[in-house]
Amino acid sequence: MSKEIKMVQLKSDVEAGERIPLFSLDGVEYTIPAKAPFKVALKFMNESKRSGNDMFAALQLLEDMLGKDAYDKLLDFDGLTDELMGQIMEQCIDRAFPAVKESAKN
Repeated sequence: MSKEIKMVQLKSDVEAGERIPLFSLDGVEYTIPAKAPFKVALKFMNESKRSGNDMFAALQLLEDMLGKDAYDKLLDFDGLTDELMGQIMEQCIDRAFPAVKESAKN
């Protein structure tokens, strides 16, 4: 006996949630979602699988979290260091993968 499939109803008019400051550049604040949409994590995993390179996937995640304009501003910033980028990436990853962060604590 097969189980009946229940169709899932999706709506594309989802409201953008709260955003929080991630960094400022020349006095302008750049924000990320307080709670990242699941699609951000899904796109990270898809890019990682497709390219075989987690760094490419991390850049995709950063752009998805910041938005294209803020991402481009960050890439154009001459003072960006490995340490600063690491701090920014860590916070984006923590927001995109909260379950991973929680399991790492235990």
